[in-house]
Amino acid sequence: MNELAASNREEKIGIIVLAAGASVRMGTPKQLLKINGISLIRHAAQNAIDCNCGPVVVVIGANAGLITLEVNGLAMEIAVNQDWKSGMSSSIRCGLKALLVAHPETESVILFLADQPNVTGTSLRKLTTAHVQCGSALVAASYSGHVGTPALFSRTYFDELLKVEGQGGAKKILELHATRVLSVDFPEAACDLDTPEEVADFTKSDAGKMKIST
Repeated sequence: MNELAASNREEKIGIIVLAAGASVRMGTPKQLLKINGISLIRHAAQNAIDCNCGPVVVVIGANAGLITLEVNGLAMEIAVNQDWKSGMSSSIRCGLKALLVAHPETESVILFLADQPNVTGTSLRKLTTAHVQCGSALVAASYSGHVGTPALFSRTYFDELLKVEGQGGAKKILELHATRVLSVDFPEAACDLDTPEEVADFTKSDAGKMKIST
């Protein structure tokens, strides 16, 4: 383990992979879509593990049984959000509660969407590096002219995360504390897959061929 990875573990940083939605616009569970042989959910979970910073919790909801099969054998924990229909905020609450029950010593958490295929373990370490080196309690990815997920929240903001409501999720907290957010250049987070057309475009791109390969 390198020095930075060791520092991340000393900081007790967990990762929550959000993957509970029904993929209405996709028309099929996008968590199970395979690009170059690897499902989006397994790819995301493995990259969270590869960040090598602490425990990983994957939050699932719709199609939970099928998605669970995709991540079997990985070194992570599953949290099932029974209230997934109410929006992403419920998944954040579900994941953070599960993380804190299993790992109450957690000091910071990264929220990461499963449908961002260009985000890798190395990408996620940009957030932990900025947090450890700069001491910022809020670190967020900057792409396409705004900040968003993946984003790191220190324990100072756990109560707010546990109270967040609706579809906006963590974005509301980032906006509320915009002057405190340390933004990190993160162009790879701009790609997310919500529709069949976006999947088709991604698989034709160099990123699709390189980032999700066996």
